[in-house]
Amino acid sequence: MDQVFISSASNVPREITNPSFLTLFFDHVSRSPEQWAVITEDGNISYAELAKRAQLLAVELCEKGLLSEEPVGVLLESGIEHVVCQVAIILAGGS
Repeated sequence: MDQVFISSASNVPREITNPSFLTLFFDHVSRSPEQWAVITEDGNISYAELAKRAQLLAVELCEKGLLSEEPVGVLLESGIEHVVCQVAIILAGGS
């Protein structure tokens, strides 16, 4: 069983057994919202902005009928938008 130790807002480490990507991601968003999540030649995006944009796209994917565990194709060059799409797909339940 995988065990990961993460710090809470009080900086007291706590154990999470088999944390999901979303658990770890949103924990980091809450602890360090202004920290850079993605840094590229074309720009940077904070964890707070990444979460906001991914949530908006996830809602749109669900409204368009994305089903749980349904594969979603993404054709983008590496960069901020690609990361936003990947997080949104996971948030929406796609694969």
